[in-house]
Amino acid sequence: MSRILVVDDREDNIKALSFDLLDDGYEITTALSGHQALLELQSNPPDLVLLDLLMPELDGFEICRRMQESPQRREIPIIVVSALDDNESIVRALDLGAQDYVTKPYYYPIIAARIRAALRQKKERDLLLQLNADLDTARTMAEAGMRAKSSFLTNMSHEVRTPINGITGMAQLLRESSLTLEQKD
Repeated sequence: MSRILVVDDREDNIKALSFDLLDDGYEITTALSGHQALLELQSNPPDLVLLDLLMPELDGFEICRRMQESPQRREIPIIVVSALDDNESIVRALDLGAQDYVTKPYYYPIIAARIRAALRQKKERDLLLQLNADLDTARTMAEAGMRAKSSFLTNMSHEVRTPINGITGMAQLLRESSLTLEQKD
């Protein structure tokens, strides 16, 4: 079950959005201020954030900026749900790290589709990161195996070369001595 953090300073907006999200089977966490949202992000990171921009003290723009400062929080998708519908606000929110932008009043099926898309992308990104980590582990193990193989072959070469040098030396001495043809063969 995906967990969504809904951040809005108006409780009625949170209730309306949470009602629909709960019906769709999401686990919902809420924050009525930017400060509360940052605390929730720190203590219990969600899979996705639905964020209002217009809030007193710490607005949604600042939350986006602070989320981008942290490598762990940077990976959490943000969908802005705001009454601001001017192009400058939309561009600013997207530049600060929001993945998507929906204006209020919203049509819930559109938000639901965007949430599904964002969670699908996050799941694929998380899988890709895990596969890359697995590949790095496999590469490290393969390199260690190659080093062990090289070390073994170096040691074996040395161990085989020493007695062969003795045999070759003895054969050279025997060839220079007076031997019958049968002995030389």
